[in-house]
Amino acid sequence: RTPARVLLDQGEGFEELVINHPLGDVANPMSWDQVTDKFKNIGRENLSQLHQEQVISAVSGLQTAGFAPLFSALSVPNTFNQQ
Repeated sequence: RTPARVLLDQGEGFEELVINHPLGDVANPMSWDQVTDKFKNIGRENLSQLHQEQVISAVSGLQTAGFAPLFSALSVPNTFNQQ
C-alpha cells in the first residue's frame, strides 16, 4: 500500500483527500499505453520521437528478443538537443 495524500485550501480551510491505491500502485497498475505515454511525456524534451519509439519497441520485445535490442536502443547517442 502506497497511499497518496492531497491537502487543498480553496479559501475555506484545508480539505484532505487520501487515495490508498494511486495509479501506478501494485493494486492499481498502469496499462501499457499509460506507461508508454508517461515515458514519452517525460522524455519529450531530451529524446527524439524515433529514440523513444526504439526504446519502447525494445522493452516490449524483452520476452522474445532478450536484452540486446534494449541495450542497443539505450546506447544510441541522442542528438535531439545538440546543435
